[in-house]
Amino acid sequence: SQWLVYTCKACTHRPKAMPSICKGGTPQIFGGNDGGLFLPLLGEWEAEWHIAVKIIVYMLGLFWLFSGVSVVAEIFMAAIEKVTSAKKRVHRNGKVVTVKVWNSTVANLTLMALGSSAPEILLSLIELIFTEKWNAGDLGPGTIVGSAAFNLLVIIAVCMVSLPQNEYRVIKDVGVFGVTAFFSVFAYLWLVFILMGTSPDVVTVTEGVITFLYMPLLVMLAYLMDIGFFHKKFARLCPRPLVLKEDSTPEDHQAMLVELERKYGRIPPEDHDKVALMYYEFAPPMTRAAHRVNATRQINGGKTTQVDQSTSRWLRGKEVALMLKKSDMESICPGNTAEPPADAEVSFKCSHYAVAESEKKVRLEVVLCRNTKQQELVKVAYKTRDGTAHHQEDYKQAAGTLHFTPEDNAKTLEIQVYEDQKWEPAEEFYVELKVMSGPAILGKVRTATVVILDSDGPGQLAFETEEISIEPTTDSIVKSVIVKRTNGTTGEVSCNWRTEDGSAKAGADYTETNGTLCFKQGDTEAKIDLEILPKSRYERAETFRLFLEEPSGGVTFAPNTDGGSDSNILTIIILADPSRSTWEAFMSEINWDEMNIGYARYKDQFVEAIFVGGSREAQKEASYLDCVLHVWSFPWKFLFAIVPPTDFAGGWVTFFSALGMIGVLTAVIGDMANLLGCSMDMKASVVAVTLVALGTSLPDTFASVISTAHDPTADASIGNVTGSNSVNVFLGLGLPWALGAVYWEVSGATPEWMARHKEKGWDKYPHILRDHPNGAFVVIGGNLGQSVGVFCCVALCAILVLMLRRRFLGGELGGDKKLCYMCAACLVFLWCIYIGCTIVFEGGVSPYESER
Repeated sequence: SQWLVYTCKACTHRPKAMPSICKGGTPQIFGGNDGGLFLPLLGEWEAEWHIAVKIIVYMLGLFWLFSGVSVVAEIFMAAIEKVTSAKKRVHRNGKVVTVKVWNSTVANLTLMALGSSAPEILLSLIELIFTEKWNAGDLGPGTIVGSAAFNLLVIIAVCMVSLPQNEYRVIKDVGVFGVTAFFSVFAYLWLVFILMGTSPDVVTVTEGVITFLYMPLLVMLAYLMDIGFFHKKFARLCPRPLVLKEDSTPEDHQAMLVELERKYGRIPPEDHDKVALMYYEFAPPMTRAAHRVNATRQINGGKTTQVDQSTSRWLRGKEVALMLKKSDMESICPGNTAEPPADAEVSFKCSHYAVAESEKKVRLEVVLCRNTKQQELVKVAYKTRDGTAHHQEDYKQAAGTLHFTPEDNAKTLEIQVYEDQKWEPAEEFYVELKVMSGPAILGKVRTATVVILDSDGPGQLAFETEEISIEPTTDSIVKSVIVKRTNGTTGEVSCNWRTEDGSAKAGADYTETNGTLCFKQGDTEAKIDLEILPKSRYERAETFRLFLEEPSGGVTFAPNTDGGSDSNILTIIILADPSRSTWEAFMSEINWDEMNIGYARYKDQFVEAIFVGGSREAQKEASYLDCVLHVWSFPWKFLFAIVPPTDFAGGWVTFFSALGMIGVLTAVIGDMANLLGCSMDMKASVVAVTLVALGTSLPDTFASVISTAHDPTADASIGNVTGSNSVNVFLGLGLPWALGAVYWEVSGATPEWMARHKEKGWDKYPHILRDHPNGAFVVIGGNLGQSVGVFCCVALCAILVLMLRRRFLGGELGGDKKLCYMCAACLVFLWCIYIGCTIVFEGGVSPYESER
């Protein structure tokens, strides 16, 4: 009945009073109280412009402001990437390992969600405090709900059709996605519950605080799901997903190998291919911040970054997966020729055989399955065929005929394998069958793959020690780091190495360097030279890291070292001067090198802002579109180049500086959106769910498309959408509403509140003053509640579409193009339904009460 009451009220709209900002006035920043916070700049003269001029100017201004938000949001996300990529050393399982400080799931739902949703969240806060004087507005909540609908429906639809034909992306961590998907719908149902159920049209302090506290609850549940807490408690209902991380246990690695063997029928014998395939199947997705930064720079013609530093390994893993699937199909069904039923079938017992060179020969079993009591002789010919292995170098070519008498059901054939004294990657050849005579046909396994494993192991690589300390010096020194090769020295092998900053900074404490470390046949160790720069007495002990990555030639990394089988990590500690005075020790708590590097990089920021693509060389290769986008956003790039680089305080200075600038720009967007609404006779809530929500969500759209193309799973492109929608409500509405509820609980029914009661037409809702005579934080639930209700319906439909695609098509994103376009059209149609219903609930595009 309560819902029907609000529906009837929503259907009898009366013209809404025109906001004072529409009549001109003086902005609050200039001491006025009858305009917006920053606009209009030209007061009453601006209000007298022709309606067409105002619409064009405000529309272009709004989209130009969106461009500015995307530029500063890129800086903000770069700071978040810097903060969340910090590492530390911890004791685990009796050894010291290097891990990230931030859990990836917690980072995605806190800082990274804040980064992508900062404009919407700050718009809601600024509207509460400055524009509406601690009263609820229409622009902030409308933008949050509208952005949620666009994210869930339009962004996922675009990602769905962005993949090539028959290429899929599947959500791997279903547990975390389930938590975020539940909260993404529950959050909006909760709004309907409090606005139309427990305290109609009023948000109490308790309701506001609970709404905000759902945020830490969401983070805690997603974190527990990520670390496997629920998988341990409910192992059968919640199987833990396998994800390749720096802290993966040997048991995790073994489980990954078992899963690969189950999926592909075998594991690649070459270690390089095995690691690549494991990375392809189990690597975690790229961070949301990295995709957002790269997408924003592409939009604005800025300096592009490498989205995924391990793209080559991921692509190699994809090639290995396709090769394994193709070889399986060839061995099971090499042709499409249909053969008539027969009395017997002949085939290899196994589709794949593996043999070490030292075993000299391989035995293959051929079986004859008799379907009747036929007693005739069956003759089956066999012959070898080269693959990567060649018959003159790796095995002896063989051909012959097997005779199956009535008493025979199986025969064994032997093929000689050659052993050499050099290391080679695993190679394979094939043995094919052909029925020569008798009432028999070939079965499913008519071609066997024989994999020759090299007996001469290339070995494993590891640092001689996982941590070294270097005494401070007043001169530059060269420190040699030893890399050991154990468990085999056959063949030439190599790996890449690079340095990475910790508290020690490249260029100030050491010389940044990278390269390739090579081992020749029989080499057991090699060295890497690191240049350590002079250290000041005002510096504390600092660390940096040396990584070994991307092994080649068959060599692997020792799995029991820091970094595991994926990489090896050496931590270098540059000690502080032990003879420092108390004052020098106190001054050393400040990382002076970090500050000096940050100051030096200020110049680079302005250079990147001036040139298309970020440099003079990139500008020469830029397209006309890049140049146009650069000119459009150049003022913003140059202005926001004053934001401190991420080198200060681990990125936190950049974080708060960029957040403040986003707040200022968001306030201007709020004023501009109100002015545009006045000019077009559109209420603020309608402008919010359409233009403002669209503008703030465009960078996320491009970031999601990039993550869909580069990530092996759909977690980054879909899971981040549901997580962001939940955070939008709990932070973007929970925090402002909790603050507003506390404010009016403390202030009471002041004359300003009573004046607001009359101005906003709250007299139509007598229960507000009756139930809250001492004042309250009023949020009229009729229109907002109905809009949220429609969103919940379309959100459930969208999640159902994703579930059905996963169940019947094999993946949430991609696949057959026709089905992709059908599903995407369905999601876009749901978005159009939501927008249409919201406009109807708000009374359509009707004029304001005041005359123009």
